[in-house]
Amino acid sequence: MPGRWFVLLTLAVSPCLAFTSAVAAQSRRPMTLVDLLNIPRVGDPQLSLDGKRITFALAKTDWTGNRRVPQIWQINADGTQLHRLTSNEDGAAHARWSPDGS
Repeated sequence: MPGRWFVLLTLAVSPCLAFTSAVAAQSRRPMTLVDLLNIPRVGDPQLSLDGKRITFALAKTDWTGNRRVPQIWQINADGTQLHRLTSNEDGAAHARWSPDGS
């Protein structure tokens, strides 16, 4: 079980590291509130009943809409096959596994 949560933590940290690395490569300056708001947020992880897949919400900032828009993503617990399940304009969050695992 600890390996599965490591995958999720890696997913949560990877976008942050990529973003901060890109900012650091451009210039050395203190992080601003805008920089912080541009970091995608990962939440609501759900492990499938068979323990093989994880769904989670990944929220990105929509500056024109003045909001965060979450979408549901899925990844295998071993870290392979990451893909987005939703692409709703209003966003989607709080996915749940049904008793049959779908």
